[in-house]
Amino acid sequence: MVVAGSGREALEILRRDPGFDVVLCDLMMPDVSGMDLFAWLQPIEPALAERFVFMTGGAFTVRAERFLRAIANPCIDKPFHADDLRRVISAVARVPGVTHDPAVSIRTTLAPRLDSDGRPPSGSRRPS
Repeated sequence: MVVAGSGREALEILRRDPGFDVVLCDLMMPDVSGMDLFAWLQPIEPALAERFVFMTGGAFTVRAERFLRAIANPCIDKPFHADDLRRVISAVARVPGVTHDPAVSIRTTLAPRLDSDGRPPSGSRRPS
């Protein structure tokens, strides 16, 4: 296991070694977002990009919502249970002997719809 302290550090690690079985990537990071990291990696290491699992604490922008709807990669919401994380990792890494569960490819909660300012439309509430 290798831990990167920032999106920029993750870029450097993945440049040097794209051989990871799974990449757990926070969607929103202050320096380089998970979306930007994925966009950089996808054209040069598409097989590794398929093994990205995104994590989010629920801080959504319009861009983040569109991104998650456009990709096939799983996204798990924080806080998550260790069993859920194990299932997602097993499915994404294609661990021998573990049957792929299609349920891991869907979000446990739907991202809220946002208006053009990045806020929920009036009358709607963000999930807690």
